[in-house]
Amino acid sequence: MGRLIYTMITSADGFTTSPDGTFEWAVPTPTIHRHAGALTESLEGEIYGPRMWDTMKAWQDIRPGDGQDYGEVAGAMYEFGETWRSMPHHVFSRQQGKPLTREALRELKAASGGDLGIAGPGLAAVALELGEVDEVARYVVPVTTGGGTPWWPHGLAARLELVDHEVVDAGWLFERYLVVG
Repeated sequence: MGRLIYTMITSADGFTTSPDGTFEWAVPTPTIHRHAGALTESLEGEIYGPRMWDTMKAWQDIRPGDGQDYGEVAGAMYEFGETWRSMPHHVFSRQQGKPLTREALRELKAASGGDLGIAGPGLAAVALELGEVDEVARYVVPVTTGGGTPWWPHGLAARLELVDHEVVDAGWLFERYLVVG
């Protein structure tokens, strides 16, 4: 059975967006794109809520010859896009009649030939509260936002075991933890 891994980009004070809902402070460098691509490549699929899907589905179209100028990050973006397009994506939404449940998560994990990713703090909060997340990881950007969408659900306590950390690039810290209780 595969593991469920929650990964996000956060500010140093633990938010995935600024108070106004934007995240322009979280634009990855080519090195960050490649690091995230390696993590994504190790997954058998990803799980999204509708808001994260709306953000991530842009990767369907990011490829050489798409008419966009991505500057110095173009090569890394194309590589990440290719990796992202090569895996299945599962979208859950209460509003669309497909809520994320313990049973749905267990079925996906059991059917998976490896690890699954989950992204988006709202959907991940459901999985964390259900006790179905096995690992959490985040890229910590050296900026504070003073508020916004929190990375971790308010009021949810958990014991985490640090299994990896490194400064990846431009002061961005990568942290990876096992959820142990």
